Amino acid sequence: FFAWGRIGFDFAGRLFDAAGAPLGSEMSFPDTDGFSLNFSPAVAWNGDRFLAAWCKSDPFGVRGRLFDSDGDAIGADFEIPNASCPEATAIPGGDFQLAWMNSAGLFTNRVTPTGELPDENRKVNLAALGDHREPQVTARTDGDIVFVWRAQGPTVNGVFTRTLTASPDIFADGFESGDTAAWTSTVP
Repeated sequence: FFAWGRIGFDFAGRLFDAAGAPLGSEMSFPDTDGFSLNFSPAVAWNGDRFLAAWCKSDPFGVRGRLFDSDGDAIGADFEIPNASCPEATAIPGGDFQLAWMNSAGLFTNRVTPTGELPDENRKVNLAALGDHREPQVTARTDGDIVFVWRAQGPTVNGVFTRTLTASPDIFADGFESGDTAAWTSTVP
């Protein structure tokens, strides 16, 4: 899948086969505008379907949609208010992990293969002060999810990583209660 900005201030996308030949017709991403073109859409493929997420400004937030392997939309769009800079990755089991920024830092949530966000949004960064931006997220083969972002401010400056372990349950590490023992945080 490849996504791009078009004249008229929206995004389009298209599926391609392994040889680079287009499959199906061009797909449109609704509710985008000039603001949205400042950020590339996030796209992740799980082998069966893909997730696309993009910024919008009215109201400000991230909008997402799942597509099947033919490029047809699956279920309803989802929205995350007051968010920007989405990034996504497929995780073992068919789900996706979505990360985004807002004024409080880097957040994440799981997206199911039906397009639902079943968990509460989770804050990834530890430092409260500073400008946290440019998130990246990937899933390792062991199921751990790795977040990387840049932060700059009075108490933070640099590139940061944090790993959420997958065992036994992706969010069963005490993070919800404030115990971050299962996370690692390093500055390269």
